[in-house]
Amino acid sequence: TLQLPAITDRVGGLLRVVDWSTSIVEHAMTFTTPDGASIMRQSSFVAWSTPDQRAAVSFYPSIDLNGWIVQ
Repeated sequence: TLQLPAITDRVGGLLRVVDWSTSIVEHAMTFTTPDGASIMRQSSFVAWSTPDQRAAVSFYPSIDLNGWIVQ
């Protein structure tokens, strides 16, 4: 589980997470927030990595939505 920073600490700043793991069978990266903010209107977000497709996620903070937008 990875905890995103507080929204107020990232205003205007993109946060990009890329899985550079080796020897992947399949695993999940679960993201949460420390401040009650949502991630795409959910309390957490899961990105999957497989041998054929490594996970890569961009998070954009939104104070207006009190949450993170995923792209």
